[in-house]
Amino acid sequence: MQISYLGILVLMIASPIPPEVFMPLAGIMVARSKLNFIGVVSIGVVGFLLSTMPWYLVGRSLGGQQFLHRFQKQNRWFKKIPAARFIKVSYWFKGHGKHTLLFAILIALYQRSLCVS
Repeated sequence: MQISYLGILVLMIASPIPPEVFMPLAGIMVARSKLNFIGVVSIGVVGFLLSTMPWYLVGRSLGGQQFLHRFQKQNRWFKKIPAARFIKVSYWFKGHGKHTLLFAILIALYQRSLCVS
């Protein structure tokens, strides 16, 4: 199986699977000397930012509560996100600010909620 930097980037941006799933595969390729470590880290950062940017822009333009209200009614995927969890993440972010970003990015379940809050 051949994998490249562009392949990792496309998988991280276009796949409905969280981007963290593809990074261990890239790590294996680095260990086998098929990809460069700096290149994989760079493409991982770019892919992560590009995959979360649409969520951030929607949240920024609509506002967190309006976003949740609008999309829970119209989209079956957002019905899976409990409103209580979204509100909890919003308050957590408002209370802890910058420190929240550091830890929430590490928790895959809260990444999308944090982007729109």
